[in-house]
Amino acid sequence: MKVLRMTPVILDPDAVMHNTEFILVHTKTCHVHYRDGNDQRVSDDYDVTLLVSHNTTANSLLHHLHLNFYVILTSTREMYPNRILEKKMGHFRTVSIAPSLGQRWTPSSTHTESCEHSGTDTPPIITTTTTTCEEASDPTIATQEGLPSSVKSFGGIRSESVNYLGYYTQYEETMQRTLEHQAEEARTRIHHIFNQAKIHCRRDSLWQRLTASLREEDRQKLPREQILGGLSFIELSELLNLVSVEPLGSVDSQLLPLLSKPLHWYQGLIRVLQSKYQERHRNLTSSDGNIQHVVVLSPGCPDAFMMLSINLHHQKAELCCVYKQLKEEGTNPVSDQRVQALIQDFVNACCFHLWSGLL
Repeated sequence: MKVLRMTPVILDPDAVMHNTEFILVHTKTCHVHYRDGNDQRVSDDYDVTLLVSHNTTANSLLHHLHLNFYVILTSTREMYPNRILEKKMGHFRTVSIAPSLGQRWTPSSTHTESCEHSGTDTPPIITTTTTTCEEASDPTIATQEGLPSSVKSFGGIRSESVNYLGYYTQYEETMQRTLEHQAEEARTRIHHIFNQAKIHCRRDSLWQRLTASLREEDRQKLPREQILGGLSFIELSELLNLVSVEPLGSVDSQLLPLLSKPLHWYQGLIRVLQSKYQERHRNLTSSDGNIQHVVVLSPGCPDAFMMLSINLHHQKAELCCVYKQLKEEGTNPVSDQRVQALIQDFVNACCFHLWSGLL
């Protein structure tokens, strides 16, 4: 979707601030098939434009977001209005005013059909309420209360269910179904975008807190408790479930011997990493002390970090490279020179520990 900026045409110099509104715009083509008045199959293409804007006037809570979206259909064949009314055969439909406004009428037979959209043959709902004045004169009740019936006469208003006969052309019914279908697709798309935005924002927030102490500009933006505390073990586990985690053996098959060492070797590697990366490492342990993660950060590579994980439950350890991108994105940033430098520096620390054990 494209982002467009809307500015007011007339600027008020006395205004305290000038609000600039941004909207999201998405355009696609929709193919509609239907039958005309002569029962001939007709195909038409429409440009479907979706506009999404922020409703700032709605009284919303702090964690609520109100959005307005609009669906615009533009025919690619008839881009301008007709000068005369095109005479097309239509159908007379009974428009019923039912007690429940949620009930919708479905015609028993129609020749209009849509091949690409599974809509229902439902004409526009017309809700009309007729009110009448009624005199309620009950002589029995009036006699019991000792008052004449003329005194007890009461004029009230009640609603009636009235059936009307409406006329709908094939074109109107087709456009009604197409608009309903496109509006439902737009609503689904907006929900998907909103859910994806929540995931991206959560990922960025956790990643920023993990690497906050590496950049001076982040120190000024974040609260002091977040900079000093960083992430908890549960928050790091949540971050690992969102981003891409690649074992070191998948990066280069020549590094597979580093993944087959005994558990005590990796416990000694933790001390080497803590000594080498004093201010650039994070040590996070689970509440029971059986799972430990050592994260190695690099100021030159803010979108990746190396990690050593030790799991005492399964008596195994893992060396991984963690990327900021989400799992479903699927791109491999190993070719980035900054990532290669980060991996090489981490492997050099592992080789130093391996060489020290041989002496």
